[in-house]
Amino acid sequence: RVGVYDNITLGEVNQRLNTLFGISCMEESLACSSVMTAYRAMNMTEVARSVIVIGWNDQEGYVPVDASGGFHNVNLTLETYAPRVRNAFAYARDVLRKEPRVILLESTEMPAHANKIRMDFKVPVYDISSVAKCVMAAAPSFARGQRQGVATDVFEDLFKNDDFQFCAEDLFDPKFVEPLFGTQADGILKFYEGIEGDELTYLTCNGGRSSNPFAPLARKIELYDQGFPYKVGDLRPVCLRTDVGRCVGVPADGVGCPDLIPGSGNCGGGGYGPQLNPRVLGAGFPCGADGHLCASFEDVPALNSNFTADPRNANACPMPSAAQGFVFGGFSSALGLPR
Repeated sequence: RVGVYDNITLGEVNQRLNTLFGISCMEESLACSSVMTAYRAMNMTEVARSVIVIGWNDQEGYVPVDASGGFHNVNLTLETYAPRVRNAFAYARDVLRKEPRVILLESTEMPAHANKIRMDFKVPVYDISSVAKCVMAAAPSFARGQRQGVATDVFEDLFKNDDFQFCAEDLFDPKFVEPLFGTQADGILKFYEGIEGDELTYLTCNGGRSSNPFAPLARKIELYDQGFPYKVGDLRPVCLRTDVGRCVGVPADGVGCPDLIPGSGNCGGGGYGPQLNPRVLGAGFPCGADGHLCASFEDVPALNSNFTADPRNANACPMPSAAQGFVFGGFSSALGLPR
């Protein structure tokens, strides 16, 4: 179920979008329905007809990001992601009769995927790091072009900035290889060198800390910066570990962690909805967004292994496939097609 009304399914949303506006989703996912509905609300129906949205929630290696606020195992994602993108290319060509031109990666977790996707599919790929590079490239001339006391549309000014456009055009190259992260030209995934076997499979279980103490893949969650007005170290203990990592399929397909994992599943990084914590009124996270509703781990609701069987407890293992988007939110990539 999705949207304002409890009695409308993702499939029905997709059907209405298609019937009323000629907008279609390749798959029944909240990611696609949300993007397409937003396009329609902004009178951008023609743009919507040139976009295919791929939900990334249930992608192996990426599941813990959405399900538990845990470590993203990039290696596992890049080993298994390609079939769903191939399906999108086939859908574009066979159903929409259009050729994919560009891929946009939405989440800040996804830049490490970009190099491999370029190599595999031979199309340009933009991600959040692309935006950062081009904003910085435009900064000097953009600042000079602003007139004090004159209100303008900052986004329009930025997109029309010559230096921003030159940067975006430079990155519109399927052969571009980002040297700072991701799969490099030699095929090696940067920072994952030497990690293999069970250690690779179970990386999420220990927050991305490999056996090499000098090569951690992720900073400790204790060092997470919540932003103003909080300081590093202000996170409550119940926000640092989550039981959701025990769920089969969270660290890797067919695998669950033996114990609590580093992650914010109790405090905004996991299941949102009704909780068996009496301090959570209505819908919320197991311990509230910042953990203030749990004095200790004893107050955290027991892990629900099946949300469908017990919808009273949203502190649950992720539901399979597209349904996961409703329970845990949504991350996506999108294919841009010629209009």
